[in-house]
Amino acid sequence: MQASFARVLTELVRNRHPEMPDIDLAAEVAGSMLAAALVVAVEHWGRNGCAGDLGELVVASVDLVRSGLAPLA
Repeated sequence: MQASFARVLTELVRNRHPEMPDIDLAAEVAGSMLAAALVVAVEHWGRNGCAGDLGELVVASVDLVRSGLAPLA
């Protein structure tokens, strides 16, 4: 599942920023990171009995990626 998400997200990033230098590497990293954040959010939600708002968990996961994992620094 995560690999499928990563492929789709990689292509999305690549298509939105074709002029960027080294777009292939940047798109692959972004696609993989975002896919991991989405899958982890869903797995976390499932481990907790599918309770709570899945959308909020997804947003929190993506925000953590966007921050460069700042809360862990």
